Amino acid sequence: MQSLVKESMFTFFIRLLIMAIVLSTNIILSRVLGPSAKGSFDLYLLVLTIASLLVIPSIGASNVYYGARTPAKIPLLYTNSIVAAILFALLSIALIETTFFFPSIKLYFYKNNVELFWLHILLLFLPVLIIKNFLTEIIRAVGNIRRYNYIFLGEKIIFLAAIVILLGISNLTLRRTLCVWLLSMLAASIVVILFTKSYAKNKYSLDLPQLRKSLFFSLRLHPGTVAQFLNYRADVFLIGMFLGPYEIGLYMTATMLGEKLWEIPHSIRTVLMFQAASGGPDKTMSTMLQLSRIVMFILGLFCIILSLFAYPLVDFLFGNKFLPSAKPLILLMPGVWALGVGKLYTSYLTGIGFPEVGTYSALVSLFVTIILDLLLIPTSGIAGAAAASSIAYILAFIVILATFKKETNAKLTKMLFLRFEDLRAFHIYIRKFQANYVP
Repeated sequence: MQSLVKESMFTFFIRLLIMAIVLSTNIILSRVLGPSAKGSFDLYLLVLTIASLLVIPSIGASNVYYGARTPAKIPLLYTNSIVAAILFALLSIALIETTFFFPSIKLYFYKNNVELFWLHILLLFLPVLIIKNFLTEIIRAVGNIRRYNYIFLGEKIIFLAAIVILLGISNLTLRRTLCVWLLSMLAASIVVILFTKSYAKNKYSLDLPQLRKSLFFSLRLHPGTVAQFLNYRADVFLIGMFLGPYEIGLYMTATMLGEKLWEIPHSIRTVLMFQAASGGPDKTMSTMLQLSRIVMFILGLFCIILSLFAYPLVDFLFGNKFLPSAKPLILLMPGVWALGVGKLYTSYLTGIGFPEVGTYSALVSLFVTIILDLLLIPTSGIAGAAAASSIAYILAFIVILATFKKETNAKLTKMLFLRFEDLRAFHIYIRKFQANYVP
């Protein structure tokens, strides 16, 4: 499908810009704050992310599924999203606030230089942030992939610009960084609400039957979303328990660099779910398999290159204080490659009505991650955490492939082995990209 390839190439271009901006922001924060304060900042954001996932179903994914299949439902999805975001966010805040009464939780945060006062402040704005997330997916549901990408690009630009301005007029501290981040997210939320208001078409009534459908679809996906996030970040909480904020800062640097390679599959999956939901498997299957084989090859090359140059790259970008991040970065590469490819298959299956695959794979991976983390972090530190994650990601990839094969009857050879025509098609994609987007 030409639109799938074209929009994926455009999304990849935007995601490269986002990757450069995020990397620049992390370099500034890491060099100015240092490993310990940067680790504490990351922990603040992780707690907020946990709050946004705790009891809040994946309404965004259901917005894409139902909105792409039946565009007439977009106004209903708009109002439903706002109501659901507020209700679930308030419930999540209540549960998170309850945990702060436990002495062990307070001790954990104290040990990692996380102040409860600032956590309270961040949680107050959770409903607005959740509304932004839900409404952003409505933009994808209507097929406006470019605006969808511009939203994420603008969000990162605002944060980087605010950090640079703050550095120009004052010192950058952990508290000031939190303030700047929060103001940046609120600005992005306002933009999303204004952009998506036109999709409501002045119809602001709550549709309970559609909300029930959206919740049912979301709940099939939500356990996998939570489990997958914990796959990515449970090791960070355990590092904070066994080690401390200094090691969190080092490990988050490694994961940040490794996960940037996922921008390659993410650029396709952003478009793929919409195309699969609106066009069905018959129109997207062959293109999806070809793109997945190409991504498998390209992602593998980048993983090898990043492994070879991990030490000089970390030293150049973040300084010698962060050199211990290089070893876990290398150990993460096999898992980054495997799960990066698996993300395409998961997105496709969700688009054609099988969201459970994300849950199955993520739960298997999470179980393995926690067991291995408990065994390896006390003995091998952040390198052990990276090895545990890599093994878990590979197992998740195997589960995803097995499910995809079962549901689509695709041959393993078509899923795993690069073909000559794939390279020729990739060359054509690059030429079209140059013709459309390169002056």
